[in-house]
Amino acid sequence: MKIKLRDANHLNAILSQTVNLPIVQDDEGNYCVFSTDKDNNGCYRKSGFYFDKENAIKHIGRNEGEKKESIDTRIKNQVKNQDWHIIDWVIRYPEKMTHCRLMPNAKEICEKFGYFWNEEMEKMLKEEVLEVAEETNKVLVWQKDKTDDWIFPLQAIIPVIVGEEPIEEMTLEEICKALGKNIKIKK
Repeated sequence: MKIKLRDANHLNAILSQTVNLPIVQDDEGNYCVFSTDKDNNGCYRKSGFYFDKENAIKHIGRNEGEKKESIDTRIKNQVKNQDWHIIDWVIRYPEKMTHCRLMPNAKEICEKFGYFWNEEMEKMLKEEVLEVAEETNKVLVWQKDKTDDWIFPLQAIIPVIVGEEPIEEMTLEEICKALGKNIKIKK
């Protein structure tokens, strides 16, 4: 699946909505991976352009980002040829994934890897956050109402970071009282 990049705003919108890193190919067949991390100027860092994907992946974030105007100029200059396209993704997963959402093309990904697809899974595409039931080399994801769960390949999943509950601060006396203990605290 190729995604044609229209301009820097399009690339920035994609980078701001995912933890996965797009592998971009230019009109000369060179590869660059844009990071979701920003440099000191607020531009998304990149690997630089390489002849092969492996080197681009190996150098993720090595170079500072390009300003919007520079990206727009480079893309416009290449309109006559093949432009810039996102041709693949470097999938990044947290150590323990608890929540996710589905890639917009999750159905095609499931079919590509031989996974079952049904109407209930189609409904899950609309959800912004789904809970992960289990994760190994595939992901078991709960439907929103938790009545059922479905198996997806890792490539169809976008990890979502859900904020943790705030930590409550208590004094030692308050903790003892909450535990129902009558304890004299030595100072």
